[in-house]
Amino acid sequence: MVKEKTLKKLGGGCFSLTFLLHLKNKEYVLKCPSQKGRFSHKRWFFHIQKEILFLKEYVPRQRQIVLPKIIEVSDDYIIQKKIEGVPLTEELYERLSLSEQKNIVKQLAFFFFKLHQKTAQDISVNSPKGMFLRGIQKFFDKDELYLYKTYRLLLKKNPQSYVYSCLCISDFKSSHILYNLKTKKMGLIDFGSIHYSVPESEFILKNPIRSRLSLRMLKDIVSIYNRLQKGDIISWERLKSHLILYALKEVYTPYLNKEILPREKERLRKILYEFVEKVEQL
Repeated sequence: MVKEKTLKKLGGGCFSLTFLLHLKNKEYVLKCPSQKGRFSHKRWFFHIQKEILFLKEYVPRQRQIVLPKIIEVSDDYIIQKKIEGVPLTEELYERLSLSEQKNIVKQLAFFFFKLHQKTAQDISVNSPKGMFLRGIQKFFDKDELYLYKTYRLLLKKNPQSYVYSCLCISDFKSSHILYNLKTKKMGLIDFGSIHYSVPESEFILKNPIRSRLSLRMLKDIVSIYNRLQKGDIISWERLKSHLILYALKEVYTPYLNKEILPREKERLRKILYEFVEKVEQL
């Protein structure tokens, strides 16, 4: 099958390279290790095996969200059926009608509600202390240091009330949510990060600025999710704190071993505070 392929690179992550595979007038997605070597292959294989196990269990069990169907698997690649759709960015979401937005929010909330029914043993809540790489605070000016301290304190004042572990995808961002503008159906992709964690971790955007996800949509999903759970399992105050703290990390981490020139610092501040303003308005 693979010998007949025509490949076009789509992108890549920490462990995988992704290609669009044209075969007999049909399109598929092929994933393979991003680097050569036994260690890199072992890491890729571990993540891809998690994705395969998840898809084999959940594709037949639900119909609301389209999940990739596995076509072929080997030790060096995996081929999945391509999901039709475009990334559900904030720009696209805001252009949709209110009924389309409500349908999206309800479907995603229900999907995660059902997914989180698969629980494991109790686990301890992760402390926010490990959120920052060593040395990142050297870039903070007075205002940014105030942001950092304020939202760290807000996390402490709003502890998690529910501490149990459930199956979480934990990689929520617009590029992983594909929306079909014709059929109005949604698809989810990329499940290599799936693991057992606290429910809150499902909705914490690790790279909140680059995730390009609608924060209003995220808040609405959390609201419906809590109603389905019949309790405030996910605190928006905690999520808001995580969003801003991770934004601080996202903006300055690439500069850990560099010097930031004044002009570049001003550009980064503008990106950061535009995002902070969006979060605080919700």
